Amino acid sequence: MKNQKLAKLALASVLALGMIPAADAAETASQTLNAVLAAHINVTAYGGIVDAVIDPMTGALDQAFTPAFRIQNNVPATIYIQATTTTEAGSVTAFFTDGTTQYVALSNTTAGQIPTAAAYTSCTGATPDPTTNPNIIAYPIASIVLVRASSSTTPTYDATKSQYYADVKNGNTVATTTTGQAARLETYSFDDTPGTYQAVVTMTTTSL
Repeated sequence: MKNQKLAKLALASVLALGMIPAADAAETASQTLNAVLAAHINVTAYGGIVDAVIDPMTGALDQAFTPAFRIQNNVPATIYIQATTTTEAGSVTAFFTDGTTQYVALSNTTAGQIPTAAAYTSCTGATPDPTTNPNIIAYPIASIVLVRASSSTTPTYDATKSQYYADVKNGNTVATTTTGQAARLETYSFDDTPGTYQAVVTMTTTSL
């Protein structure tokens, strides 16, 4: 009798458990976070010496020019260093080469004293003549150095386009151009009139 009661109780328990609703399966949702990083190249002027005084006796600069630029890039890039100056005919390239030496030509910017195209040709030619190149003076490029972290490289000069170029890796790179102080022979004389002599140096990712 006792066993029958226990059996009935066990059966009732099983039936009761069968009437309890089963728990729902766990619900899951997810979202993916997406942040897009675009290719970035930024070029800025980065100080250096850009003002000097010309010795009226010799044409020498009292200090070398050292214009500097910084490129910040997260993709590899090719940079170009270019320079322009002005003649009566308009803007012309200021970098030029003679043999193994590159130079930068500076033109008088004073109204009425801007050099002629012929003066530019004489100044940048193989045999400059001070009597035919008034108001434009050339100075040698001593060096152009690109510094990135602890390494440095020297850009290549392209004589056909009168510009320097170099490939730079991702990161921060500073490019500094340093001129000599002595004027190129036969590009300075007392035919050069007073005024501000100027060239504009540019670093860009666009070739000429």
